Amino acid sequence: MTSSNKFKRTILIFGLPLLLTIAGYFIWWSLPVSINRRGDIEFGNERIAKVEQYKQQLGLPETNNWKTLKQLGFKQRGDLLIPDYQKLNDTAYQLVYLEGFDGPYLLWNSYDKKWQKSMVSHFPEHPKEEDVVSLVEQTKLYRDQAKLIDSLSSGKRDLSMFVTLSDTVKNICHVRVSEDNGSSLVTYFNFMVDANKMVILNPTGKLEGQ
Repeated sequence: MTSSNKFKRTILIFGLPLLLTIAGYFIWWSLPVSINRRGDIEFGNERIAKVEQYKQQLGLPETNNWKTLKQLGFKQRGDLLIPDYQKLNDTAYQLVYLEGFDGPYLLWNSYDKKWQKSMVSHFPEHPKEEDVVSLVEQTKLYRDQAKLIDSLSSGKRDLSMFVTLSDTVKNICHVRVSEDNGSSLVTYFNFMVDANKMVILNPTGKLEGQ
């Protein structure tokens, strides 16, 4: 066997497995995240469920409240939580698996509600209507009234919310909380929500002079 043939054989023996390994790596990472990041997604979904439970009782935890986040099952790895948790406003948040210095990263946010590979986003300063509704649903006034109506009607009636933009300049929303009792529409609360800061301006649910 000539030296040239030996060289080619050596290339095949050592080079082919390397090429197959590299090709396999790129094929694996080109698969949908539901396949190649299944474990991370399942762990993330468990954290989402915990955050949602906490949110219903106490509101969203703050981004830097690691004590609470670790109680909710987030893992600490050096200076990072796995996955990274970011509170976007009083009703929205996102989870990010930070790897390396550049994205895209595997992330989930409460706006899109799906796992995807993307760059980390800083979400709307102007929340969606559903976020305004969610903010009101977290108030004790709303929860107590909802429980009372559910009890009195044996689960047949519940509260409805009607959201209108009362100030287009300041982005103030008027949220009317009502119940259809079968004969009329009864309004219990009129919340005014600053949709920029996601803050309820009148925690009593009463309008000025009401």
